[in-house]
Amino acid sequence: TLFDLTAAANAQVDALAADLRAQEAAQAAADEEQRKARAAKENAGVDGGREVQAWVMVRTIVEDTLVAPSTAKFQGGGWSPYVQYLGKDNYLVTGWVDSQNVFGAMLRTNFQAVVHDDNDIWTLGAFDHW
Repeated sequence: TLFDLTAAANAQVDALAADLRAQEAAQAAADEEQRKARAAKENAGVDGGREVQAWVMVRTIVEDTLVAPSTAKFQGGGWSPYVQYLGKDNYLVTGWVDSQNVFGAMLRTNFQAVVHDDNDIWTLGAFDHW
């Protein structure tokens, strides 16, 4: 009947719309990952070297854990004193950041991370903050 055909067509349209939404969400997630990777590479600078890239990666990870990342104030003095090459393309990054909590108070958070560089593909080996 006409009613059955209409119901079947509506079900197909709903299924196609759901598939399209899922594809758009997956594409948005992939775009966000590419944006973060580009930002980390741009922030590292042309001549900054692997230590700067390690610092930028860990800084991005730390910012992702904060309640109010826009208020983050990382320690001064540049990246150099806080990045140590451990060998085999592993880097230890330590430091602190001041940022607002949910009540608006500034709190200091210490952090430590080990990151690994495999031909500009960075992975997090360990991360701790307190």
